[in-house]
Amino acid sequence: MTSPRSRQERPEEALVGEAAGGDAEALGVLYDLRRDDVARFVARMLGADHPEVDDIVQLTFITAWRRAASFRGDASARVWLLGIARNLVLQAVRRRSRADAAKARLQLLPGQDEGAPGAERRAMLAAVERAIQQLSALQREAFVLCDVQGLSTREAATVAEVPMGTLGRRLYDARRSLRALLREETAA
Repeated sequence: MTSPRSRQERPEEALVGEAAGGDAEALGVLYDLRRDDVARFVARMLGADHPEVDDIVQLTFITAWRRAASFRGDASARVWLLGIARNLVLQAVRRRSRADAAKARLQLLPGQDEGAPGAERRAMLAAVERAIQQLSALQREAFVLCDVQGLSTREAATVAEVPMGTLGRRLYDARRSLRALLREETAA
């Protein structure tokens, strides 16, 4: 039996293989290693205050457990998990009404005084989050995968299940739209 310490040092792809063989501990290690990546992606795609963020993160790993045997290793385990999360996010977005999408914005922390130190930074971050939520779902996906999650264009294209050129164009459009949205907000 592999010790917990040596499991942490195993390649993530090996952990997926062990999970496919029924090893729940291997999936637990993978969860510990990649939960934050998946959570950041889901929160940025849906909005941090969306009520389904935690559920989708959990469902991502449950789905990974069920599909571990189908993992081919064409991409890293991280990219594979983000692909599963992406599909679950798309399902959630389809369920969410347009009215809910308009409400999915980050606000300043409750009880924070506008004149307090850091208020300007919080206001700027809130403006960026609002702008991200105003992007189309496809532009937001490209932006979050590349500029927030730090995936390469190739990895992001794999997660999004589109050609690299398509992903690159979406990313270009997302960045251009974000600049315009932020200019509008600061001019107001």
